[in-house]
Amino acid sequence: MRVTHREDVEAPGRLAVEPGCRPGRRWHHFGGPRFHVPAETAFCWTEVYLDGRLAPIVPIDVLRTAVFVMVEDQAGEPIVEIRQDIHPCVIDGAKALIIGSAAGALHIDGAGAAGN
Repeated sequence: MRVTHREDVEAPGRLAVEPGCRPGRRWHHFGGPRFHVPAETAFCWTEVYLDGRLAPIVPIDVLRTAVFVMVEDQAGEPIVEIRQDIHPCVIDGAKALIIGSAAGALHIDGAGAAGN
């Protein structure tokens, strides 16, 4: 996965309800395209919400392993729960350019949240 954007966010309203956390909880949000290796062909767009306390674990822009493996290895914390939603979505123009798709096309969108 190539991380193309990252930000720290608070979980308001719906964002708090979906992962079952309290409103105002801090999350490190990052996302980008995932690629088949070695062909370097993008096949989906991924959005990740990671417990804000764990943000320093993913400072790099190219992830070659699962985020939960990085958390377990670098923080020494076992992952208790991972929530992943995968669904088709209409892709916007900016993401379409990155993954070589047409704006407005249906594409697979993956979002995950991990915490302890």
